[in-house]
Amino acid sequence: MLHAAELYFRELECPEIELYLVGLYNTTKEEEKTFEVTDKLFSATFMDGPFTLALFQEWVEKNGKFNDSDIVILLTSCRLYDYFWSTKQGRRDGGISYQDGICTHLRVGVVEDKGRDFDGIKSLISQIAHLLGTPWNEGHEAPDCLGKDGYLVSLDTSETPLPMLSNCTKDYLLQKYQTDVYSHPCWSDTPKPIVPRTHELPVHYFAEEDLCKANRPNFPNDTYCPKNHTRWGSAPVCKFPCCKDDNNYRPTYRSLPDGTNCTDENGENEGKVCLSQVCVTL
Repeated sequence: MLHAAELYFRELECPEIELYLVGLYNTTKEEEKTFEVTDKLFSATFMDGPFTLALFQEWVEKNGKFNDSDIVILLTSCRLYDYFWSTKQGRRDGGISYQDGICTHLRVGVVEDKGRDFDGIKSLISQIAHLLGTPWNEGHEAPDCLGKDGYLVSLDTSETPLPMLSNCTKDYLLQKYQTDVYSHPCWSDTPKPIVPRTHELPVHYFAEEDLCKANRPNFPNDTYCPKNHTRWGSAPVCKFPCCKDDNNYRPTYRSLPDGTNCTDENGENEGKVCLSQVCVTL
């Protein structure tokens, strides 16, 4: 997931973002009771984002296992709800964090990820950028970058989200770097990862796994439609069809995994890959 997240920062020339996994901790049920604030609605579990974030921050500080981490992210399968921005359908972007919290006692974030199809990547990127100091687009600190434009780190939920950062976000990250670089902040070092850095992307993972089954666990018999199926010809860019069997298509088109080679609307395919359902140039 980390290399995929780095691709969303690809347009940044200064600073250049590299992500390192320096630790991994599986919380117990008892530990989760100390910081998770949840509520059940039918079969879904909703998490109160602000309260959970505050309690998680206290738990991280007392735990002592995360002293080597610039940021600490709680991954959860619960649906996050942030009452500050309830118009975003319960923060469907799936995350919450403290602005400019990196390398401080507020270096924590919460990200919703089902653990099936890398659906938490965009939220992870937004929380990392927010922890680095960037404000939300269209918030009071960045009113000139409109959320409806669909960039990452936006308050508005666009129907066509873009896999890139707005100019506002890029400017704030540059300011952060220029302000802090000479004070040698913790985030500017090269830490020791617990696993080697790789260039693997979701597309490599799904070379061995069936994305139709992962994307829709309620339909365990679904699989990719045969390549000669008519639905492939009408599939939008960076989308693919799943079938109940060899002949019967199951709506709707699903998103191809990040890193899949693609051809854009102009017929160009050199150096093009899918990111967040958009065909981009790396």
